[in-house]
Parts: sequence; structure tokens; C-alpha cells
Amino acid sequence: MPSYRVHVVGGAVFGASCIYFLNAHTVTSPQTLATWMFCAMLGALFPDIDIKSKGQGIFYLFLIACLAAALMTRQKMLFIALAFLSFLPILSRHRGIFHNPWVITAVGGTFLLMAPRAFQNKAMLWNVAFFILGAFSHVILDIGFRGFWRRLTGKW
Repeated sequence: MPSYRVHVVGGAVFGASCIYFLNAHTVTSPQTLATWMFCAMLGALFPDIDIKSKGQGIFYLFLIACLAAALMTRQKMLFIALAFLSFLPILSRHRGIFHNPWVITAVGGTFLLMAPRAFQNKAMLWNVAFFILGAFSHVILDIGFRGFWRRLTGKW
């Protein structure tokens, strides 16, 4: 089972590969590229929030910062969604729902729906997309591409 460092590197490699294939490095600012890489690496830690791990600690620190920002900007629905997300790991087993590609996509989509300005800000869409890609890289590293495809298609 890979460590959190392997997952962070895997998320970074996956994110950089996507940036390369999108040819985004030629039309996007370095700050945006760094944000996308950060989102991919944070996403790579996301599936392990259901166990006591270094990734869980890092993810919850980031979640607390997001909760504080949602409170300060008075985005109540976003705050509620993030607070609900913070309780889900207690209710699940390891490599359960958080290692399911559909759940990962639903979490990202829910985040977009709860952020009032999400669809007005194209950067938010890309950030969430790179978060989801990073989470997919985690699942692929844990269970392999064949297992990922089985979870995605429902063919166990």
C-alpha cells in the first residue's frame, strides 16, 4: 500500500501529465498551473480521509481553512456541504465509498453546486477537475487500473 508521499507524487505526475496533454502550459499563467497541481495533489490525498493518516491530517487542515473562508464570505450552503463532508469518513470503512470513482466525482460536483459563484468562475471548474483527477490517481495507485475500471463500470 503506497504511502501518502507516493500518492502526492502520483497526483503531481497525473496533474502534470494532464496539463501537458491539454497543452495548458502554453496558455496558462504559472500561478494557475501551480493551483492545478496543488488541487491534484490534495485530491490524491482525499480517498484516505477515512483512516488515521498523514493525508487525513493535511486534508482536514485544508478543510478547516475552507470552512473558515466559507464562514467569512457568508456562503452558508458551501459551509454546510463541507461540514457534512467532514463527518462522512466516520461512517465509512477504508477503501469503501471514498475509493469509488463515482463518489469522488459526486463530491467534486457537489462542491461546485454548493459554491454560488462556481459556474461563473471557470478557474473553480478546473480546480475541481484537477482535484478529481488527483483522487483518481490515488485509486489507480491503490487498486491498479484494472480495479479502477471495474469500479467505474460496475463490473466486479
